[in-house]
Amino acid sequence: MHASASNMSGATVEGIYWAVQRDPCTLYDLQLKLATSVTSYAMFPEGEFAIRNRATGAVFDVMYESTEADTEIKTWEAKGEDSNANQRFRFEGGLLINVNSGLSVTFNHTGQGAMPTQQPGENADTQAFEYDDGFLTLIQDENKELVVGQIDDLIQLVPANGDDESQKWDLVEF
Repeated sequence: MHASASNMSGATVEGIYWAVQRDPCTLYDLQLKLATSVTSYAMFPEGEFAIRNRATGAVFDVMYESTEADTEIKTWEAKGEDSNANQRFRFEGGLLINVNSGLSVTFNHTGQGAMPTQQPGENADTQAFEYDDGFLTLIQDENKELVVGQIDDLIQLVPANGDDESQKWDLVEF
């Protein structure tokens, strides 16, 4: 049995030691996964920020300034500094937390076409993010085949295309 870093979440130290003894490649896989996660975490600002699309200038917006779970997140024109808490986010342990609601950006599944709502933070596969060179991705997508993109005013998981500016985001600090 080949144990890899991707299937070792929640593993005990003894379990990891056993996996490394059985298959030394596991140690390399684990080190690579940890290094990748640390690098992508470092890319997020420490404070509050807006998530702005490079192609349109529109930002992530929790609809109707709602503080309720299941509320859609779309893109919208950036508001002034006084009333934009529904467009402000912070990064905590892999999660993108809306400042207004305290809820996490959550995709309804991990496949192409998935769209986000806000939900309580549970660190699920549909909630944990990485940011690298403008691309926002779910951590669980190790090959980065799908990225967060904008189609009209919708935010969706779309096939990665490095030339498409609608798939790139700037994190604008406040």
